[in-house]
Amino acid sequence: MNDQTPHRSNVPGDFYVAADCCTLCDLPRSCAPTLFDIVEEQHEGIPGTLPHCYVKRQPETPAETAQMLDAVRLSELQCIRYRGTDRLIQLTLADHGCAHLCDQLAPDLQPLAEAAQRLQALRDPQHPGDAAKRPWWRFW
Repeated sequence: MNDQTPHRSNVPGDFYVAADCCTLCDLPRSCAPTLFDIVEEQHEGIPGTLPHCYVKRQPETPAETAQMLDAVRLSELQCIRYRGTDRLIQLTLADHGCAHLCDQLAPDLQPLAEAAQRLQALRDPQHPGDAAKRPWWRFW
C-alpha cells in the first residue's frame, strides 16, 4: 500500500495523479492527450492559481492503456499511480521498474519488482538503487 492521496479532480478509476505532485511538465498530456487535463486551483496563502494535472478519463482500449502506461513510466516525478489489480498492468509496470507505483502490487510480483530495480541499477552504475528515491533534479 502507499500513502499517496489522489488529486480531487481525478475521475474514479484505477489510474490517478497524486495530489500536490504535479510540476506541469505536460508529459502526461503529450503521452495520452485524451486521458489527462490541467486544472487551475487556488492555494491558501498563494496569490493567483496554480495548475495541476489530473486523470480526466480512464483508458478504455488497449491503445489508451498503452498510452497511460507510457505516461506512468515516463513522468518525471512519478506522480501517476495505479491502484488497480490487473495482473498484466502490474507486470508491465514491474517489468519497467515502476512496481513502486502500484498501490496494490501482488505479493508474488515483488521478486520481479526487486529484480527490475537491480537491473536498473546495473544499467545506471553512477546512481544505483531505486530511481524513485533520487531527488527530482537528478535525472542523469
